[in-house]
Amino acid sequence: MALVREIGFAQAYSFKYSQRPGTPAAGAPGQVPEAEKDRRLLDLQALLRKQQADFNAACVGTTMDVLFHRVWPPPWSDRRTITISATCPYHRKRQPHWPGYFGAYP
Repeated sequence: MALVREIGFAQAYSFKYSQRPGTPAAGAPGQVPEAEKDRRLLDLQALLRKQQADFNAACVGTTMDVLFHRVWPPPWSDRRTITISATCPYHRKRQPHWPGYFGAYP
């Protein structure tokens, strides 16, 4: 947790370890009980949510570069609603929302 606090993640994925039969770690002594894994994961995810909220709040009113990397469906499709995906330098995927833009081909 100290390392996570020190780094201050904008976004992170977390999960608890689960034993895989036949792996060396599955039979290792000193396994952490499931209830403790659950508690640790909840604590970690609460800290990560707080860090993400702090990061998001710090970004309000700022401008950053964005890479638009996907438009779906392609223009030749008969589907009328489009989805545009974008990523900022923090690798946070977004679907942009522009005032007056309703996501449909003209």
